[in-house]
Amino acid sequence: MTQLTTALDLVQPAVYARFTGDSTLMGLVTGIFDDVPDRQPLDYITISNNLELADNTFGRNGRDVTITLDIFASSDGGHHGFKRAIILLGHCVRLLDNAPLTLSHGVNSYIMYNGAPIMLRDPDDQDTRHIVARFFAYIEE
Repeated sequence: MTQLTTALDLVQPAVYARFTGDSTLMGLVTGIFDDVPDRQPLDYITISNNLELADNTFGRNGRDVTITLDIFASSDGGHHGFKRAIILLGHCVRLLDNAPLTLSHGVNSYIMYNGAPIMLRDPDDQDTRHIVARFFAYIEE
C-alpha cells in the first residue's frame, strides 16, 4: 500500500456521500456544499475549514482530521431561535458520530462528534442561524 498523502481528499467526499445519501437529511436542506452558490436559499450545510495533522508512529501511518460543518438555517417556519439549525445538527450527528467511513481506497477510519462550540445569529439577516460543528476523524493505512 502506498503512503497516505492527504486524508482530506478521502474524508470530505465520504462525509458528503453519507449526507447526500440520506433522504431524511436531504429533505430538510437545499444542499450540501464546499463552496456555496450565490443567493443559495436556506437551509444548507457546508463542509469546510477542515484540518489534517500527521499521526504517524512506528510502523503505522495515520492522520487526524477535523471536519467542520457550517449549518445555516432559517429561524422561520414555526421554529424560532436555533430550533431548525439544531434539528439539522442532530441529523449530522446521527449520520456521523462513532461511524466507520467508506473511503475511496483501503484505509481504516472512524469519525466522531467533537461538539458545536459556536452558535451565531447573522448580523445582516436576523432570521439566519449558524451553527459551527466539528467532527474528528482518524484515518490509518
